[in-house]
Amino acid sequence: MSASNYRMQLNNFLQARYQNQSSLVWETHHHGSEHEGVWEAIAYINDVALGRSTAITLQAAKQEAARQVLAALLSS
Repeated sequence: MSASNYRMQLNNFLQARYQNQSSLVWETHHHGSEHEGVWEAIAYINDVALGRSTAITLQAAKQEAARQVLAALLSS
């Protein structure tokens, strides 16, 4: 597993902690034109936004938001 695959790490962490991933909800939005816009990804854990990122690709936005969620959960 790649060290930068934060979405997979987050899913594995949530599976171990909560026995499922139902506590994770993604909200995504595309801003701007189809070819020059940016994606915004917000990750909610139990209805609390713990990760938010914007990037050129949806995958990159989700990866960064997942990294933020992992950091928040591991520091609590």
